[in-house]
Amino acid sequence: MESMSQAPFLVPRHTPAFGHFETRDSLVVDGLFDVYNKFPMGNCAEHTAKKVGITRDEQDDHCLSSYTRSEDSWKNGLFNDEIAPVTVKTRKGDVVVKEDEEYKKLLKDKYRGLKPAFVKENGTVTAANSSTLNDGASA
Repeated sequence: MESMSQAPFLVPRHTPAFGHFETRDSLVVDGLFDVYNKFPMGNCAEHTAKKVGITRDEQDDHCLSSYTRSEDSWKNGLFNDEIAPVTVKTRKGDVVVKEDEEYKKLLKDKYRGLKPAFVKENGTVTAANSSTLNDGASA
């Protein structure tokens, strides 16, 4: 999904032409949910970490490494030719978005102390070391 913030609600085809019907959030059913095993992707990450022996510390180390590489890449201009600036009109004027701000959000002094997000007891996946909800992609 390239635009998670704009992911639509879906109306299943078998819905009647009139009367009560339910919508489904495509962000959840097509992005954040494992359709094969019927549970959230965060739980899939927990299951995989346990199965292959990836520890919380290893996930947190990878988190820091990933954010650090992203920060270094931005500072060294490695993404300059990959970005198409977008102008967003706001009440306070136009804002030009030309940089992914996610790498600036990691609180390096706190991320290792975050509580597990999906499995409360002995969980390893946190808000910091898991994938973010975002629009767009970076290679």
